[in-house]
Amino acid sequence: MDPVTPARRRPLLAIALGLLMAGVGQAQTDDAGGEVRIKAEFLYKFTAYVEWPEGALGAADAPFVIGVQGSEAMLGELSQAVQGRTVHARPVQARRVRAGDVDPGVHLLFLAQGETASARRGLLQVSEGASGEAPPRASAIHFVVVGGRVRFDVLLDGAERAGLRLSSRLLSVAHRVHAATR
Repeated sequence: MDPVTPARRRPLLAIALGLLMAGVGQAQTDDAGGEVRIKAEFLYKFTAYVEWPEGALGAADAPFVIGVQGSEAMLGELSQAVQGRTVHARPVQARRVRAGDVDPGVHLLFLAQGETASARRGLLQVSEGASGEAPPRASAIHFVVVGGRVRFDVLLDGAERAGLRLSSRLLSVAHRVHAATR
């Protein structure tokens, strides 16, 4: 049997990622709790496909913090979804964030529909909204429900403002990718 070399492994990983992300995103959102649960899983999974600027994650023993602004339901689901998990070898914590009060220790911020936050270097902002609704300016990823399924758009301007690099694998499974405007 031929050994699996890194060159042969890449396409297999891309296919596996696509199936995984599609499977999570293709889940029907028949109820609000199911939609929140799917989005919570996405939030955790996004972290594997984002490169934060050097020093943005703080000390090596600091936790990776996902903040939630404007949704107690998301905070509850996310707390369960990240329990016992790690991001970049750091334990993950889910925290409530109040509008205008984003702690520098927050690395990913979920903004419930209608919520906004200022851009900050090293902060990945993920928002949600109705289909066709414009996402907040600083958002890099925006959840949408299309045909009863949770999907996401990628907004490269938001990622660039925050100094984040998004994996091409993440872009390949996005519903839409909005190019950066220069």
